Amino acid sequence: MNIPDIIKEAFAYDIANSEGYIERLGVKDGVEWFVLSYDEDLEIGFPILYGLKKGKLKESYGFESLDIIDSLAKN
Repeated sequence: MNIPDIIKEAFAYDIANSEGYIERLGVKDGVEWFVLSYDEDLEIGFPILYGLKKGKLKESYGFESLDIIDSLAKN
C-alpha cells in the first residue's frame, strides 16, 4: 500500500521509537484515516489517528479515535 508522505511524516516520531507500522483504516466522512499498528499487543492508551481530506492533515485522539475505529470496523 502506498502511504502518503504527509502521513509518514506525522507518524515519523512514533515509528522511530517503536516497531510499529502504518495501517490504512478506511474513509469516514471524506477523511482517509491511518493508525500506527504493532505486531504485538501493547497497552498504549488511546490511539492517535491521522487522516487526509483534500490534501490536508487531520488528527484524532481520545474517544473520537475510538469512535472512528468502531465506525470503520462496522463497515
